[in-house]
Amino acid sequence: MKKIVHTIVFLVLGYILPLIFNPSLLLDPKMLSLMLACIILFLTQPTFHVEEGIKQKEVDKSSVFLILTFSVVSVACPIIEWAYFSYYTGSWMWIGLGGGFVLGGVFIRVWAIQTLGKYFTATVQISDDHQLVKNGPYQIVRHPSYLGAYMVFIGSAILLEAWIGGLIAAIIMIYVYHIRITAEEETLVKAFGEKYLDYRIHTQRLIPYLW
Repeated sequence: MKKIVHTIVFLVLGYILPLIFNPSLLLDPKMLSLMLACIILFLTQPTFHVEEGIKQKEVDKSSVFLILTFSVVSVACPIIEWAYFSYYTGSWMWIGLGGGFVLGGVFIRVWAIQTLGKYFTATVQISDDHQLVKNGPYQIVRHPSYLGAYMVFIGSAILLEAWIGGLIAAIIMIYVYHIRITAEEETLVKAFGEKYLDYRIHTQRLIPYLW
């Protein structure tokens, strides 16, 4: 139930409120598609508990709260630009490219969560029986769930042809993911030592061949 409530709150803040002065756009196929992607992402990840975020604050570096807060901003900025300031062309090239990024991002995110299984948590933490997972999407990058979500942010902006909003989202989220990834990798190095350091040598953090 809590997961459904969180999903509704995010939809209201990120998608519905930005269109409060142009509500008819809520029924636009592009917007319906993006909200569906959001619902899938939220319902396929573990439920977040505020108490957990507070408890893990020192290890997590409050990154879970940063991700949630700036995810709303990064969703809303392209929507606001598209709804009130852009010259949307409806080009099939941008629709196809943006839609492809969104679909690919959802797939990678869900694949990563399913691959990690019980070890996927909202906050940075290590369980007593924790295993270092290196198969599936984790063969490609060390943090594929963030790559998937990042692709959805970028794809949404491309789909809406919201270039300024997309740039804002790209910069904000890469910064937030940098904080989260740093916290995660510090914890994983402490837990797995040379095993993780060796894994880190052969993979990129978030973007294949780049970073």
